[in-house]
Amino acid sequence: MTMKFIRDDIQFLRGLSVIIIFFFHFDQSNFKYFYVGVDIFFLISGYVITNSIFNYINKKKDFNLSIFFLKRLKRIYPNLLFFLIVFNFLFFSYSYVNDGIYFQTIISTLTTIFGTSNFYYILNPSLEYFSETVKWLNHTWSLSVELQFYVFYGVLISLLTYFKKGIKIKKIFIFSLIIFFSISFYLFIFGKGKYLSSYYFGPARFWEFFLGSSLYIIKVKRLENINFNLFITIYLIFLTFINFLPYHLDYRVTILIFVLPIYFCLIFNKKIKINLFTKFFKFYGNISYSFFLWHLPIISLVGLSSTANNFNFITSFLITTMISYTTYKFIEIPLNQRSMYDHILQKFLKIFILVVTFVSILIFFNHEFIYKVRDNFYKNLIKLHPKIVNINKNNSNTRLNDNWVLQLDSCSNKNENFSWSTGVNCLTEGTNDSLFYILGNSYGDHFVPTVHGVKGKSTLYKARFENCYIDNTSCNDKTDDILKKFQEISKNFDNTFLIISLNTTKISKQKIEHILINLQRHITVIFVHPHPTLDIFSNVKKFEKFKKEKNNYLSILKDFKDEYNLLFFDPYEHLCQNNNCNANKYKDLFTDEAHFKLSTSKYLSLKFFNSLKYN
Repeated sequence: MTMKFIRDDIQFLRGLSVIIIFFFHFDQSNFKYFYVGVDIFFLISGYVITNSIFNYINKKKDFNLSIFFLKRLKRIYPNLLFFLIVFNFLFFSYSYVNDGIYFQTIISTLTTIFGTSNFYYILNPSLEYFSETVKWLNHTWSLSVELQFYVFYGVLISLLTYFKKGIKIKKIFIFSLIIFFSISFYLFIFGKGKYLSSYYFGPARFWEFFLGSSLYIIKVKRLENINFNLFITIYLIFLTFINFLPYHLDYRVTILIFVLPIYFCLIFNKKIKINLFTKFFKFYGNISYSFFLWHLPIISLVGLSSTANNFNFITSFLITTMISYTTYKFIEIPLNQRSMYDHILQKFLKIFILVVTFVSILIFFNHEFIYKVRDNFYKNLIKLHPKIVNINKNNSNTRLNDNWVLQLDSCSNKNENFSWSTGVNCLTEGTNDSLFYILGNSYGDHFVPTVHGVKGKSTLYKARFENCYIDNTSCNDKTDDILKKFQEISKNFDNTFLIISLNTTKISKQKIEHILINLQRHITVIFVHPHPTLDIFSNVKKFEKFKKEKNNYLSILKDFKDEYNLLFFDPYEHLCQNNNCNANKYKDLFTDEAHFKLSTSKYLSLKFFNSLKYN
């Protein structure tokens, strides 16, 4: 669709929404509700795509699904692929890469290409949207939601036009719109569970697109006396004001509060007054897609280079604008035009759709297939890791968080799986009959170099384990599945050490007992007590509470010591002997005030070895 057919107010709001999103990603603490820019964009997209579809239907008296998909792909993918290629090249060439970001960046890139990054972010708790950690590609979740909507919407319109049989397409379309809007809105408000209640879940956001679609259907007398510029000014003042209120609004409430006024404004607004204010936002409306793609990595990169907030904002905004305008001018516009190759691309697309449909059906009826693909994919990423890291080996940083596992991973076998909740990773395959098996979350990860330093010729595994499996909090407990896999692996070893390293100090006697009774008696179980974080260490009251919880932790374990082969290892006693260290010295042991530096974890190796030797 060429720009001359797009309403001025729509193009203005495109620019407004992408700038609001920029503010949110730049400073989430001060602009905590500015994420609604994405929802404004969803609303606009619903209108624009519906307008485009019905213009085509009115002109051709039919709807061609392959042409619809081809237009969407040409609109989205040239710019997206260029952005992803450039970003990954620069990121892996010049940025510090730790284990977690290595996986996150590659998988985020691939899932973005396939329009499923939002599901990857649902499955990975460390990529929670509202966390204030450095993000690189998290913003692509909304692009995936948009692609998913286009697929659903295109298929829906295709079916409606095929089965209409004399019924006017608009009438049956309105009925379908109401049905699917209601379903999506229900999921948005009342959805429960890991997927349905997630901020990233696409079907729970489709209602915003459908709401935008209704703008094409609703015909009312537009009002001459609406001052669009004044409305937007008041809207922005209110949006800014609520950021400073002392209480927190649920994202569902926030989205409703700020999407509905825009919706009603678009229903009744007739025109906007063209001035410098509107020209500014229309300019960013034109480059909004390119600007959206580039803004978050640029904000993150500039933020790592400088701590001057005002400088970072101006620099990030200007760099994003310049790059976005360039890619808009030389990639987005030229490659979105009609081409002599469109008919070839259309045939290829039909074949691709058939292949994707077949594979999707295969996956649906054979979950094991997708699990095998996942595991092989992760294994190959682990093999690739040394080569990728070697690209920028001169940029090594010992203070990096999550940099403990992959550099030590030299094993690959049939026992491995890379499920988030029950994952098992073989790190080294030894030549003797001893096994070290670490159960843990990130506190298990940062203990890997400690165990690796003492294992000698033993085999070393690391498996996923959560705090809630041993403390009093409730969760979807996978303990039995994890222990079953451990028993399967450990049966081939005579000497087995099961190491549990988590960051909870409040353990449940019942859950500990459940773990122990499912283990063979010859297995040595080592509980690694969590050290105090810097925040706890620096606060007298918190530290006293920590010590009381530690005593209770020890008391519970002592109840089982006579019956089971239990050991207790306390890193804090070795890192801060006799409590003889100040806050600065203690801080230097960690990457992020909680997780060990690589050198800290290695330092504990001898201490850990001695604890095994003399117990």
